[in-house]
Amino acid sequence: MTPAPQHPPHTPRERTENAPGAGLPRYPDFAEDLLDRAASAATYWSTPGYLMVGMVGSEHVDAQLLDRENAVLLRRIVESLRVWPGRGLVGEEACQAAVTIALHADHDVHFQRWMLRLVGTAVEHGEATQAQFAHLQDRFLLNFGEPQWYGTQFWYDADTGILPLLIRDPEGLEARRAGVGLRPHAEELRRLRQYHEAPEPLPADDPVYADGVAA
Repeated sequence: MTPAPQHPPHTPRERTENAPGAGLPRYPDFAEDLLDRAASAATYWSTPGYLMVGMVGSEHVDAQLLDRENAVLLRRIVESLRVWPGRGLVGEEACQAAVTIALHADHDVHFQRWMLRLVGTAVEHGEATQAQFAHLQDRFLLNFGEPQWYGTQFWYDADTGILPLLIRDPEGLEARRAGVGLRPHAEELRRLRQYHEAPEPLPADDPVYADGVAA
């Protein structure tokens, strides 16, 4: 049985001195695989909430299958490297692609916890960022049935729009977010609402309309 997460969860200290630079990745094949797999799922992941609620069931099933396939790839890469595919190994973009793949491995909380530990070690070695760790930690905690710590995870509902999922100690949220390089929570919520919630229809007499038809 998996033990309950500690509270408050430990956030690794990010190494900044002598951190890996922006040179060519040491494992370009892994980098390409991670980028390709993340790109294959990006269309679904980035669908605005007001459009996603109108998608048919088979589209959601296909996306879940793709997330499982992506997790298999990430597992294979991690088992080969024996560490997190960090910035110095696969480059900045592929490292973020790996984090995003781990974020969407909601079907396997034990795998997600393993990835979280690897990202934590990577942060301490300058191979990943505290912000990446915070996102993955929040996702894992929620999947484990616990409140999130950094308020990075939200939910879209057709009736209420974008809402943050349960947050532990909301009074200290902004300080925690600032400590790992995340923008203020209210600003993030405003940005997500602009993206995920359906735009208000323009009135018929708005100047952008000509004879009642959108120009």
